[in-house]
Amino acid sequence: MTGNVLSTSAPAFAPHVVAERLRVDWNLMGTLRAVESERDQNFRLDTPDGARYFLRISNRAEKQEVVDFRIQAMAHVSRWDPGIPIQRIVPTLSGADRVLITDGEGVIHMAHMVSYLDGITLSEISSPRLALEPIGKMLARLGRALRGFFHPAAGHELLWDISDVTRLRPWLEQVTSMPHRDAVRRVLDRFEEFVAPQLPGLRAQVVHGDATADNVLVRRDDPAMVAGILDFGDMVHAPLINDVAIAMAHMVENDSDPLAGAEAVLRGYTTVTPLEEQELQMLQDLICARLAATVIITAWRGARAIGNRPADPRDDESVARRLTCFSAADPEDLLRRFRAACHAAPTSSLSAPDLMARRGRVLAPGYSLFYDQPLHIVRGDGVWLYDESGRAYLDAYNNVAHVGHCHPRVVEAISRQAATLNTNTRYLHEVILRYGERISAYLPPGLEVCTFVCTGSEANDLAFQMARCFRGHTGALVSDYSYHGNTELVSRLSSADFPIRGGKDFVRDFPPPDKYRGWLRDLDPALTRKHVAARADEVIAGLAAAGHQPAALLLDSMFVSEGIFTLTPEYLQTLCECVRAAGGLFIADEVQGGFGRSGEHFWSFAFGDVVPDIVTLGKPMGNGHPVALVVTTREIAGQFAKGPGYFNTFGGNPVACAAALAVLDVIEEDALQQNAKDVGLHLRTGLGELAKRHGCIGDIRGTGLCLGVEIVMDRESRQPAPAQAQRIKNRLRDLGVLIGTTSRHDNVLKIRPPLIFSRTNADHLRAALDKSLLDCGIESSPGQVG
Repeated sequence: MTGNVLSTSAPAFAPHVVAERLRVDWNLMGTLRAVESERDQNFRLDTPDGARYFLRISNRAEKQEVVDFRIQAMAHVSRWDPGIPIQRIVPTLSGADRVLITDGEGVIHMAHMVSYLDGITLSEISSPRLALEPIGKMLARLGRALRGFFHPAAGHELLWDISDVTRLRPWLEQVTSMPHRDAVRRVLDRFEEFVAPQLPGLRAQVVHGDATADNVLVRRDDPAMVAGILDFGDMVHAPLINDVAIAMAHMVENDSDPLAGAEAVLRGYTTVTPLEEQELQMLQDLICARLAATVIITAWRGARAIGNRPADPRDDESVARRLTCFSAADPEDLLRRFRAACHAAPTSSLSAPDLMARRGRVLAPGYSLFYDQPLHIVRGDGVWLYDESGRAYLDAYNNVAHVGHCHPRVVEAISRQAATLNTNTRYLHEVILRYGERISAYLPPGLEVCTFVCTGSEANDLAFQMARCFRGHTGALVSDYSYHGNTELVSRLSSADFPIRGGKDFVRDFPPPDKYRGWLRDLDPALTRKHVAARADEVIAGLAAAGHQPAALLLDSMFVSEGIFTLTPEYLQTLCECVRAAGGLFIADEVQGGFGRSGEHFWSFAFGDVVPDIVTLGKPMGNGHPVALVVTTREIAGQFAKGPGYFNTFGGNPVACAAALAVLDVIEEDALQQNAKDVGLHLRTGLGELAKRHGCIGDIRGTGLCLGVEIVMDRESRQPAPAQAQRIKNRLRDLGVLIGTTSRHDNVLKIRPPLIFSRTNADHLRAALDKSLLDCGIESSPGQVG
């Protein structure tokens, strides 16, 4: 444990030194009281006016980025769920959230101030049972608030992280009691063999990591009311279930029946966040792992007298007693009790064939389903979808849930506004104006006039109507095998569903920038411009021969339906120059590629270094709530307004705009565009490693969290392999990972997850794809990846 904060003595600043820093940095004075800590130096400050504060001076071994991680996490929780009673950061006079303090040896420590929470710890209560269920609920709320939080230091090494408890095995000899040592050894052996291999498949996120009886406050006058969750010092990115296990292990230290107390914690937690069956099955082992870690670390630190919290032999016995209790319990019996405590939902009584038969009677035959074995999805949470049996599926496909399924911030915004007012745009309402102003700030200057609709199809339909009205032109250029919606007009502009042929003389398609097997393969920028200009002139001439001048070029700038390609300036600039010279406009369809998905840019049209005339938004805009938008210039909107005008009953209603505002808040405050860039690059690198082992992977392309993996018969001919792609997709579904397929040949694996996708999720996807490729037994000849 050398070099870890647990092996480094806590700071020992003299109270008068601390008092002077409080005066200089915060302009605060009063009475200082030392507060025990495992590895830091803490003080409570009582000021003359009755206010109280809590100062933490971090251990010298603590990395600055880890301290920043904790501070940012606290601020995040305060924003997303202000009702959770946690300490708030108190900024310095200069507005900083921390200061640096140098000790007598010249070592720099970080210090930060937080608000003080009044109450008594759960460990001070002799009969804590009434408090356990409310604590479970509050811990689940904390977990939901942290669900979308990201920070580069979230994966830091932490000895208390029970995901890697077996690393403590070298210090097992520090446990002097042989019965305790043998009990811990059995826990570690079982964990290494049975538990550790399953952890990568569990839901993971930033967790509190230290929900002990000393870190939860309850009200003095009502122990059933949670007054505070303290100490974010053990936060780490880990399986979500770890937080539950830690609470169940430690909240019951004064409970006469630890198993019943643990059930109370679990009951409260699952009323807010239901658990998966696999998580429930691992709870007993994870509880024992936490208690085993406590036995080892306490013994090791006690032998070295590290820290400023004196050891208490009664604590050791309490932990050992709980370890014996949980490890000795019959696994099947305990699992039944856990299931009953959380009211685990039984498997649906309706089978898939039953639902399929009902669907056939009720729904129109034009509806289709995903996968050879359709899924019955009943719940979503973050990057996960759950079927009727409670099985979790990693969702790497649904771009509608842009910030994650059922994001608490979006759900709360919808609920609050729906409970207040929902009406149409013929009344004045501020929320629609606020969104229009916010979204316009993300767009290039001049794109500032908004028209709200409900779907991307409506947005593209309206945009093309505006383009036709602007100069009276009627023609359209679209990308070959594109998709822009399903209204009568826009369906004619969607060459994926309705190929360009007779009866659509006002539409012409244009080849996408396919550099893998397409017409621009191996061309440099100068030759690309030349080829694009020649083809554009040819297409525009074809429109003119049919009696149409181009009203607009309409492009999905990520070309998702076409096979996922990346725009380049030489492609888009040349194409727009030709269309605009003929009197047409450029409509950027950002329904699939917008809102930071590319990582590099907030809008995918930015890859082409061209400012559109009209931008259309949809799908991710409301995280699943139906809301869409057309944004254009004042000149274009003014020309369109000279006609009959436009009204949409539900477009821009207050509930829709509240959802859309919440999505923007989440993207901004959780830095999801940067996350898309970082995780997308990590995932693409991992896919590249797979390509070295699987010759059927012909090409990997895309940016951020919109990636395509082209499956081919062999790399020499680059012949599409659609049947193999379908087998891979369906095998992934069986393995609990959801993706789609795209392109004219339907042979490109489409990876398009919510922007909260983490590196852990990406590794899970890559491992599942590796297994899928092996299970499908697809053979192909070697060659270079395109």
